Amino acid sequence: MRNVQPAGAPPPLTPEDETPAPALEQLGRRVARGSAWVAVGYGASQVVRFGANLVLTRLLFPRAFGLMLLVNVCLQGVHLFSDLGIGASIVQHRRSDAAFLNTAWTVQVARGFLLWLATFAVAWPAAWMYGEPQLMWMLPVAGLAACLDGFVSTAIDTANRDLRMARLQLFDLAVQVSASVIMIAGAWLTRSVWALLAGTIAASAIRTVLSHVVMGGVRNRFCWDREAAASMLHFGKWVFVSSAVMFLAQQGDRLVFGKVLPLERLGVYNIALALVDAPTALIAAISFRVFFPMFSEMRRSDPDLEAAYRRANASMALLAGAGALVLMLAGPLVVQVLYDDRYAEASWIVRLLALGIWGSSLVHFTASVVLAGGRVKWLAASNAARLVWLLGAVPLAFRQWGFEVALACVVVADLPRYLFLALGCRRDGLHILAGDAGRTVKLVVAAGAGMLVLELLGSRSVLAVAVACATALAAWLAMNREPVRWYVEKIRGALAARRG
Repeated sequence: MRNVQPAGAPPPLTPEDETPAPALEQLGRRVARGSAWVAVGYGASQVVRFGANLVLTRLLFPRAFGLMLLVNVCLQGVHLFSDLGIGASIVQHRRSDAAFLNTAWTVQVARGFLLWLATFAVAWPAAWMYGEPQLMWMLPVAGLAACLDGFVSTAIDTANRDLRMARLQLFDLAVQVSASVIMIAGAWLTRSVWALLAGTIAASAIRTVLSHVVMGGVRNRFCWDREAAASMLHFGKWVFVSSAVMFLAQQGDRLVFGKVLPLERLGVYNIALALVDAPTALIAAISFRVFFPMFSEMRRSDPDLEAAYRRANASMALLAGAGALVLMLAGPLVVQVLYDDRYAEASWIVRLLALGIWGSSLVHFTASVVLAGGRVKWLAASNAARLVWLLGAVPLAFRQWGFEVALACVVVADLPRYLFLALGCRRDGLHILAGDAGRTVKLVVAAGAGMLVLELLGSRSVLAVAVACATALAAWLAMNREPVRWYVEKIRGALAARRG
């Protein structure tokens, strides 16, 4: 798995004294369209991913997924321990000329080669640490994907900056479909974990070629603009610190469980993570692909973020809460229907991990605001807080009480991270704790209503789960009338415009 970076020249900015209201309205329409495209593209992407995952679980054994999880963790580690925030810098910076973009691309290419070399360096320590000799060969091969990623066009980031989500989502979907076909074909022919590696490398190669062919924008070439490089490195030094800590913070559960769990059980945990990551990744994609560019553009023209933040936060919270409720109530049934008995343990793991979707969504959205303001120090501090919790609480809980309690510690690990981000938002005059705390209480009430219905029905059938989900969602929507009303108004406006 590659590190996915929270991703023509942009239109000229409207000065504050020249009709700012129409400019803000236009930005709102772009954000709405962008969010819709991200949601639709992500939904299609999940269909492809889960379809491929289901086929692969029947062609390969849980041990293969456990090995691939370790490869992904190590590969993400070398990615994030060398992250200079090149994509984020392109989105956030005022400059978007050819010299700036080509300098960014030059740095990116050099970093890709260094990442490939780094996989050779970490291969033996990783194989020794986890007792898996195959990692000695798998990591350097997987590192080739990082090298290819270095050549990806900066048009990806400029499209993100300009909120051109339709092209980005279609591009990502084409890459994923192509890589999934290669992965499934390789698994069918070899019945080996190497098929998963082939898909990873194929995705990087296809993404690199297509980014230069179909995305347009500046035609990248090697260039060095001293001012642009200095600006990127100034922004990137704290991104580097934040990303290095973020790797350990986000992958801490995998690092700990990879050491103490058998590979078969680790593979089951990986399957559960794949289900839970779906709604979380959608929130992250919208936060960093849509709201991060939006807040960055607003800061370049209008520093008043209060109204925009509160409306966007309420809307995102509505979606995140709905996803958490549905997965918590229906997740075990989904595992039972989609996977065979070897993955049965994933049922209760999914239900427990689903509780963490809410905290993760709050963190992703708040982080996009903090990053748009250039307060990367607070982002680094928040990741450090999560890391301290994971390295302290999870191993202790596992030794004293077992896997179940350790997993509960993972679920609440985003709380200290969120508190630091909330402090960063206070620097911009955004007071978010009270509103998010109130919505959290409402989510607990809605979840309790759904679980109570399941217990009263005394069944885990499709009908019982559907009734429980409907009850929980109805309670959640009833307690969040304002964002629901906003969505309804937007839909009515879009339909009226189409009829007109």
